[in-house]
Formats: sequence, C-alpha cells, structure tokens
Amino acid sequence: MNKKPSKGLLFQFLLLLLIGIGGVPLQGQYLVEGRFPAIATTHYAYLSILENWDDFDAVSSEMIIKGVELDSSGYFRFAGDEISDRLGFYRVHFALKNRTAVALYSYPENRKHINFLLTNHDSIFLDIRSASFMLNNTTVESSISTNKLVMDLAIKIDSFLFIRDHAQSEKHNDLMTQKIDGFAQNEMRKREDGLLNLFTLAASQIPYEGNENWYNKVIKELNSPGLQKSYLQSLRNFVGSKDYGRLQLVSRRNSRLLLASMLLNAFLVFALLWYVKRQNRSQSAPLIESLTLKEIEVLDLIGAHKTNKEIAQALFVSDATIKTHINNIYRKTGVKSRKEALSYLKNRKSTPV
Repeated sequence: MNKKPSKGLLFQFLLLLLIGIGGVPLQGQYLVEGRFPAIATTHYAYLSILENWDDFDAVSSEMIIKGVELDSSGYFRFAGDEISDRLGFYRVHFALKNRTAVALYSYPENRKHINFLLTNHDSIFLDIRSASFMLNNTTVESSISTNKLVMDLAIKIDSFLFIRDHAQSEKHNDLMTQKIDGFAQNEMRKREDGLLNLFTLAASQIPYEGNENWYNKVIKELNSPGLQKSYLQSLRNFVGSKDYGRLQLVSRRNSRLLLASMLLNAFLVFALLWYVKRQNRSQSAPLIESLTLKEIEVLDLIGAHKTNKEIAQALFVSDATIKTHINNIYRKTGVKSRKEALSYLKNRKSTPV
C-alpha cells in the first residue's frame, strides 16, 4: 500500500521551489553576483538600470536599484524579481561607503563600473581581479551570451581611449579619435543588433555630427517589439536636439532666415576671436609667440578658475582635448601645476607692453 507524502515533505518541496534549488535563480528571478577583492570592506556595490541613452554617461540615485556592502573577500550579490523581463542594460558600480551617486570615471585606468545586459530571469557573475584597468582584469560568466561581446567591445574601446587620453599632441589625439570611430563603425557594420550597437555608440563616444547614418541605423534597429522603448525614444530625442537634425527639419520657407542667422553667428564668432586675439596681443605679446590661440583661450579660462569640463563645454571640444592643451601649456611655459599657470598668467598680464 502506497503511503501519502507527509505534510513536512510537501512543505520542504514548496520551499525549494520558492528559493531555487542549489541557489540557482528560478524563472522570473535575476542574479547578479561577483567578487572584487581589491576593494573589499571599503566599498559598496550598486546595481543600476540604464533606461535611456544619457544613462550610459551618468549615475544617480534615481538609477540605483539596490546596494550591498562587499564582504571581507570582496563578494557581492544582488537577486530579486523587480526588473523587466525585456532585455536591457544594467550596471554594477563601486563607491566608497559614504558615497552613492558618484560621477563615473572616464579614464579606463580608474574606472570602477561594468555595464551588461540582463533580464528578470538571467544571471551574471563578475570576477574582478584588479582595481586598475578593471575591465581588462575581469572575467564574466553570464546566461546571456551577448555579454561576452559587450565585454570584448568595452575592453577594446577602453584600450583606444587610454591611448587617446594620454596623447602628447592634438594631432595624435585626433588620429586616435579617428581610429576609435573607425573601429566602432566596423563593429556596427557587422551586425543588426540594436542594443549592442547602442552600447558601441555610447562606449566609443562617437559624435553625432558626421556620423548621422550610424545613429539612424541604431534607431532603426531599436525599433523592435522585443526591446525597451525607452532606448529608442531617448536616442531619437538626442538626435532631434542636434543642430544638424533641426536643419533637416527646417522648411524651405524659413531657409533664408536660417542662413542669415548662421552668417550672423559666424560674424560674431569671428569678431570674438579677433577681439580675444587683439586683447592677448596687447596684454601678453610674448605669450602668443609660444602658445597657439586655442591654448591661450584655455589658459584664460584657467585664469577664470574654470574646471576642465567647463572649459571643454565652453570651447565645444572633449575633455581629452582640453587635457592635451593644458599639457602643452605646461610644457611651453615651464609650469607644473594649475596654480603655477595662474601665477604665470597674472605676471604676463601685469607686464607692460
């Protein structure tokens, strides 16, 4: 005679179904875990969602899903069922215990974050062996095979960015920028994967101007039923905000007004450059002989106590280009710090011509 299973055995069976057998996440439960021994006990790990195009370059408290403290071995673990079943990008970043929404380090050798794909029923393990050049020293095991491509792309692009950010001349910087653009374009040409190509655009920092066809290609690929619509909409908004995109939408009826506005802007820019050049010539003639006009502009903005980021925004160039200009200024003027550069500028302006 067969015995009926006891209530205790039924309870144990149901408990196993709820928590997952052997620690493996059940359908509808994600698992993100890893190990980062180099920063054990001093840092928190944070899991964030990247819902929009702008999220790839930022981190804020609104993006963070949860945070955990690394244990003595550097181990961290996130699990749950609150994220989307649709494939999307997420990030694990590491910050000191008293800081949460920190700026992402742009230089590869200082980076402490990893982007990857995830759904509510997938898992990923990040084995980070070193805090320096973190991606190069990270092994990824994931139920999503595309994450291997994401990591390979990030490592390759990081190597290019490192060389560009440490370029000794503006010419070398421009050559590396062209190389990065060429590599990213070649990778996007290989596949019709909207999410992977979106990551390639963001990681390589390809500007919209001159690369409109690649942005439009990714927009077309993101317009797929299985993907989160926030990526498509945010990239469309980004493209629409650009001057080139607006120019394409201008009607013929307003074209003459637009042309007049462009000519006026060009005249104002020319007048401003002429004025700056004249001012520098009258106030610091010896300085012009050794520094380029662009370097003088950067030095003046340093004198106005602007940060590298503010200078880059004012001159419409990248942070890396500003860093190259500052290095050239230090080399040509013989100064070794921002404080010495300010003193040098003050002395030059006080010297009568």
